[in-house]
Amino acid sequence: MSASNSPKFPRTRWSLVLATKGTEDQASSARAMSELCQTYWYTLYAHVRRASINATDAEDLTQSFFENLIQRDIFARVKPEGGRLRSYLLKSLNHFLSSETRKQHTQKRGGGRTIISIDQELAENRIRTEPIDTENPEILYERRWAETLMAKVLSELEQEWEAKGRLDHFRHIQPLLIPGAAEVPHRELGKALGITEGAARSTLFRMRQRYGELLRLTIADTVSNEDEVADEISHLMKVFRSNPA
Repeated sequence: MSASNSPKFPRTRWSLVLATKGTEDQASSARAMSELCQTYWYTLYAHVRRASINATDAEDLTQSFFENLIQRDIFARVKPEGGRLRSYLLKSLNHFLSSETRKQHTQKRGGGRTIISIDQELAENRIRTEPIDTENPEILYERRWAETLMAKVLSELEQEWEAKGRLDHFRHIQPLLIPGAAEVPHRELGKALGITEGAARSTLFRMRQRYGELLRLTIADTVSNEDEVADEISHLMKVFRSNPA
């Protein structure tokens, strides 16, 4: 049995969108896509801003894109490149922006409805800290995507360790979880945490292991089958390391 048909691969939000395309279950697809877009809205908004579009128009265009994506009958036409949500959204957004440019923005988003909650102030503050000189906007898009994935994973991991009453442990170890981070001697880490060297080694191992599990689950939510998970992790880590902030 192929991995794509394997019962071990969970029904993720993106696989749900693909599985229900062209069926009557469009409400489930729209709900799943809405949840995914809420997670990755910044990556898309920032890509629009990079197209020399001012903040106000960028927010309006991003909301219009989400409206087209979520509320209209687009699921029957979904043909994701490689089965990856990341690639599908970028391709769809570029096509949408090209179409809107041809219209010369003569039509505004109807009713000014908010489809996705966008924190424009937060987004603009982040954009100001990003590198300006990037030749390929798609590489920057992928880097933002990778950063969003890792931020989501770290947030979930933080909540888990806070629930254990070990938030201080998480905050000390978090920098060591970032790809490419320098190693810290276990003895030094133990002193910082107030535990033995052996306990520090064990704590670091468990946290890294859980980080890896959450990362796989998060990425699985953006690909269509199990075969693509490892490749997507490898690709995004390569993008992240090749273009440091």
